[in-house]
Amino acid sequence: MRSRIEDAVARDLLFPAWFENMLGPAAPPGKADDWLYTATDVVLYRLLHDVTSPADALGSPPQEQGHRRTLHDRLIVECANYRKP
Repeated sequence: MRSRIEDAVARDLLFPAWFENMLGPAAPPGKADDWLYTATDVVLYRLLHDVTSPADALGSPPQEQGHRRTLHDRLIVECANYRKP
């Protein structure tokens, strides 16, 4: 998955709206590896939890506590940090 994201970035391909809404248009300077790691986690989260929203990368927060909720919350925080100016 990560190599596909790296390839898309290298080829300057357009990402889906949900991807850019969550992670921004590109990795912040000096944070490419961390950004790619988080981007891979976001894509895997969507696949594993059947999130299909065209605009919201992670969908609604899970109501129950547990691994999925912890992962959802972590991704929200990490992605917000990448979108900071």
